[in-house]
Amino acid sequence: MKQSLFKISNAALLAAGLLLSTPGVFAQAQSGTSGKPQSNQLNKSGMSPYMPSNGPMAPQNNVAFTEQHVSDTIRENMALEIQLNQLALARSHDPKIKSFAQRVITENRKIDLDAKKLAPDQSGAFPNTAFGGTRQVVDAQATQKKLKTLTGKKFDDVYLVQMSDYLRSDIQVGHSAYAMMEFPNISPVGLNLWNLSRKRMDELAKLANQAQVHIITD
Repeated sequence: MKQSLFKISNAALLAAGLLLSTPGVFAQAQSGTSGKPQSNQLNKSGMSPYMPSNGPMAPQNNVAFTEQHVSDTIRENMALEIQLNQLALARSHDPKIKSFAQRVITENRKIDLDAKKLAPDQSGAFPNTAFGGTRQVVDAQATQKKLKTLTGKKFDDVYLVQMSDYLRSDIQVGHSAYAMMEFPNISPVGLNLWNLSRKRMDELAKLANQAQVHIITD
C-alpha cells in the first residue's frame, strides 16, 4: 500500500485530513476537484471552498479547538474499533482473528489515552457532538447490529470488510494529523496512528486472503 509523504498548510490539513475520516467525504474529495467547487465538495487544496485559510476562524489561530477536534476524531475512531473487536472476541471462531482483535483493543486504549491528553478538555467524554451523526457512526451501528446475529466464518467475512474501512479512515486521519507540523502536540500522535494503521492493514490483508474475503486496502 503506497502512501505519499506530504505537508499541507494549516487550514487545508484540518479539512483534507479530518473531514476525510468518513468514507463518504473521502469519496467526495476524490471526485470533487474539477470544475467550480460546490458546497459539498473540496477544492484543489483539499479545503472546503468556504473555509478561511487565515483569519480568526483558521485552525492555526484556534489551537485549542484544533487539538480538541483532532482528539475527538481519533478517539471516536478508536471507540468504534474497540466495540467491533470486542464482538470479534466473542463471535469469531478463528484464533488468528481473535488474536488480532485483542491487540487492536489493547493498542486502541493506549491511543485513546494519548489523544485524550492532546485535548484541552480531558474529561473523558466527547464534548463535541459533531461526530454523533457521522456516516461512519451510523454505518457502524447498522453493521454491529448485523454482526451480533453472526458467528464463525459468516461473522469473519463481515468483520474483515468493516475493519478495513476503519483502518482506511485511520490511515487518512493519522497521516493528516502527522503532517500538521505547525501543531507540535498533534503531529506525534498522528505519526503513531498512521504507522500503526498501515501495519494493521498489512496484517488484516493477510487474514482476509486466508479467509478468501476481498477487502479494500488503499
